[in-house]
Amino acid sequence: LSNIYLGQMANGVRTFTGLLDDIAIWDRALSAAEIADLTSGGIPVPVQVVPGLIAYWPFDGNLYDAIGDNHGEAMGTDDIGYTGGQFGEGIALDGIDQFVQTPVENEEMFDFQDGTGFSISAWFTVDSFSKNWQALIAKGEGNRWRVHRRGGESIMTGNGGNADVPAGPTDVNDGEIHHLVLVSDPDGGEVRLYVDGELEATGASPAIQSNDNPMMIGENPDARGRTWHGMIDDVGIWARPITEEEVALIYNNGGGTALISAGAAGAVPGLVAHWPLNEGSGDVFREVVGGLDGFLPLAENGAQTEISWSDGPPTQQNSVEFSGVNSFIATPFPGIGGGEPRTVAFWVRTTDADAYYMAWGSNETPRKWHIRANGASGVMRTEYAGGQNFATTSIIDGEWHHVASVFPNGATEGEAILHYVDGVLDPRTGGANQTIDTAIVTDADIDWTNAARGLDPYPVHIGAVLAHGFGRMLTGSMADVRIYDRELSEDQIRAIFKGEAPAAKPTISVVRNADGTVTVTYTGKLQVAPTVNGPWEDVEGATSPLTLQPDQPATFGRTVSE
Repeated sequence: LSNIYLGQMANGVRTFTGLLDDIAIWDRALSAAEIADLTSGGIPVPVQVVPGLIAYWPFDGNLYDAIGDNHGEAMGTDDIGYTGGQFGEGIALDGIDQFVQTPVENEEMFDFQDGTGFSISAWFTVDSFSKNWQALIAKGEGNRWRVHRRGGESIMTGNGGNADVPAGPTDVNDGEIHHLVLVSDPDGGEVRLYVDGELEATGASPAIQSNDNPMMIGENPDARGRTWHGMIDDVGIWARPITEEEVALIYNNGGGTALISAGAAGAVPGLVAHWPLNEGSGDVFREVVGGLDGFLPLAENGAQTEISWSDGPPTQQNSVEFSGVNSFIATPFPGIGGGEPRTVAFWVRTTDADAYYMAWGSNETPRKWHIRANGASGVMRTEYAGGQNFATTSIIDGEWHHVASVFPNGATEGEAILHYVDGVLDPRTGGANQTIDTAIVTDADIDWTNAARGLDPYPVHIGAVLAHGFGRMLTGSMADVRIYDRELSEDQIRAIFKGEAPAAKPTISVVRNADGTVTVTYTGKLQVAPTVNGPWEDVEGATSPLTLQPDQPATFGRTVSE
């Protein structure tokens, strides 16, 4: 292969003066639509669904590690073939002598001797259990780690650093695709084995040992001849214990979630704020585009606002449940102002006819942007002070509904607002018109205990409308709250409803300044590591842009989705 030169020809002539950015090469012709998406949404950037991967083998026609340089080598008399996997293709091992070996020069990274723990995830089938202790993935025997058949039984087990976990109930010798996760958690004092999204068994506190063996997929390097017979797909390894919620996200009720998404590929452009509300615990609600996290403020009479966590809509595991009393999420995001186009989309489950779902702006004509149910009719209603626009279909039946309020590109009047329910345009049935001119707050340092702000605008808040005091709070659940700075089409909204539209891709830009400092501008969560292969750690408290001093030690950086 010849070198690729950026900014000049190979012979050093015809040098370029200017800026180059976001360079990518495809091995096929792109369509006009794909090129248009790149213009509006940027080059696709891989996004880790569960952050912290140190190695990942999708097995889609090759044995490459999609994260680092742990590319697999096919071992065995016959070439390893590929078959239908959980996502695309998976490797088909013959159970005779085929397996995948990872580079021996990288074996130490899979010894996990730093005490932080680790996790292994894989999808697999059993074509036959033809020998005891057949190995799915392994580093060795003793208190090295491995995932394998339990003796001569039809169940799986694993050693995360303190003998195999006890027997679990799931028979995997049925020809179906199964998912397995082994979690070694020193801080938690246990090893956990999950099969098909459920906790199968737990073992005692790990004391993982090391060896010099290469890690193998489909074989055990310490006990050879235990080769796997069946399909293996989408193998991921983390240098940390992943959580129960993350295991559930990967399993996704059996449908699965690939460990790396395509980022901007297929994403809906124009996402300016996104609160997934999928944490499942805690009181920080990550905003994954610009880091404008939601929080629980002090509100009426200085009392602490409260929420609880509940089950999520079809597209995610968790949701936030609001009680209707001193219960809402505040954010520093000002919203979208004036007559600019916008789309607001979210999931909601409620029987509350009078509460508001989310709001920003001021309570003057036509300076607010409030989304609620239209009283007893329960239909979607967008208010803009002095006017409103409401739809047709009731959404207050206690079931999950995905809704969207769209102010179209080029529109000026509230009567142009479109509402969507469960991915389908819901016709307008009434309202009063106004020319849209939404106010946005210029100082997001709000005293949320004071609902008497007069005509002063509020930033975006979820589960209430403070412009009308403390009496308009939602009783119900919400999830996956998104704001776009443009009109989305019905197809794009339907993609979000179906869970097919990824969140905003994380971005990072690094500029070396004349004084030797380095400016890092990014979106998403910033992580750093001593090597390109990790271990990666979140940079707590960092905000974009971040300035690095010349005397700071060299480090690797990346951004990931929340």
